[in-house]
Amino acid sequence: MKTLKGTEKQIKWAESIRNKAVEIYNEIYSKSANKEMVDKFFNAYIFNNDSAGWWIDHRDYVACDIHSTMGFLDWCLKNQK
Repeated sequence: MKTLKGTEKQIKWAESIRNKAVEIYNEIYSKSANKEMVDKFFNAYIFNNDSAGWWIDHRDYVACDIHSTMGFLDWCLKNQK
């Protein structure tokens, strides 16, 4: 993961939020049949995001966004023709 950028206070707060996202990643990854897709999503959306402010601004939505996006991607893969 990239080092977060922001004030010391922002970074500390954002790290706790990002750590929750990592827990969600570990949970989803362990259950996923398509680990490559999970990695691509998390690398693009989570692990490459270095803005402490972004994490703080989106703290109430990160878990929901991850679960809904992963659910949608999983549905798409299951329903490909």
